[in-house]
Amino acid sequence: MSIQASNAKIAVVAATLLAEVDAHGHLNGCDLDKTGLPNDDTPLSRQQFFSGYCGTEYHWNNNYVNGAENRVTRNIEMYKDGTKNGWTNSTFAEWADSEDTLLPNVTTDCANIWLGTEADQSVRKVNGETVDSDELGVCVNAQDPSAAPWDTDGKYLGDRRVTGTGCCGGWSDMSQFEQELTSGDDNKPTGQRTVCYTMDFYADFPTNSAGQHFGIPTHPDQQPDKSHPALNLDNRQPIKDRKVYTAGTSVDLSWVSTVMHGGMVEYSIVCDGDETYANFKNNRLKFDKTCTHKDGECGMYSVPSTEFKEFIRENIISNDDYWAFVPESVDASKVPANAGFRDRVKIPSSLNTGKDDKQCTLGWFWWGKNSSGVFTACSDIIIKPAVSGVRSN
Repeated sequence: MSIQASNAKIAVVAATLLAEVDAHGHLNGCDLDKTGLPNDDTPLSRQQFFSGYCGTEYHWNNNYVNGAENRVTRNIEMYKDGTKNGWTNSTFAEWADSEDTLLPNVTTDCANIWLGTEADQSVRKVNGETVDSDELGVCVNAQDPSAAPWDTDGKYLGDRRVTGTGCCGGWSDMSQFEQELTSGDDNKPTGQRTVCYTMDFYADFPTNSAGQHFGIPTHPDQQPDKSHPALNLDNRQPIKDRKVYTAGTSVDLSWVSTVMHGGMVEYSIVCDGDETYANFKNNRLKFDKTCTHKDGECGMYSVPSTEFKEFIRENIISNDDYWAFVPESVDASKVPANAGFRDRVKIPSSLNTGKDDKQCTLGWFWWGKNSSGVFTACSDIIIKPAVSGVRSN
């Protein structure tokens, strides 16, 4: 990909290029990436905006790669002191010796939303063809917790470092990683928090490289600077440049994986300035299952460089329509490591029932199955009032 940047950004671009191998998943918000995607509505993510990666004039030396490396990387060696539903970053003490793996119980914590779909391991099918593989599926059937990787009581038996819990997206307490938003030249606290910058920062793991992780640091010794430009509301993308959606309609969004970790993806929109994950979780967007490759360009595609190419297969949507399945890149799944996803989601008419436009936040969360991370991306958008006569979603 060519990077359209001014000479003032050479240092940022160089760091970004060096880190390209670490890119795993990102919203497809750059216009130069949307070749082959007609009518793509994906907005510029804040990570892309602040890094200047898409050729914008705004950048704050965050060194994001396509807005990719913005993820919670909760590794056992980094966070050994845990809470029931999440993690603390204050001390490293008791967790390694605890019998509690701090992961969800499939029978009590995970909704059985994949039953009968190709994301259900027991189905063992790819594109309708039977495949004998234990590597398929985002989560085992919750009615049969004895299947790997859970024991008969639903206790997780996998690698304790794998904390993305991609079989049970939305389970973890993300409040541990939320940052306080500020405003004004004096970076006055607003009382609002955001989950949009949830990158762990661990300067001594594994390479002693302070630049290995990108984002706002949350390590105890590297607490985020309250004056960080990305946390200041006044530094957000200009309103005139934001994507505009209309309440009660549907939009086509796309994202790209450069390493297919498997798991599940969700989109959500909040319009009240409360960017906590708890609020995002209550405002998830439904996927439109009627959008197919034939009728609407939805599905999984090969992305050998930056352009969406050959169609791979249709999307797999959960029974409740709020989640999309992400296959792992294994022989059985027939999905390459570098792939693109095109989704159609419904913007509820209830998001704007008034007369004026609303400034809102689109959130994207990818809960990896075989990675120790939850990828996040947020975009500043505008929601116009629902048009009279538009069918409510």
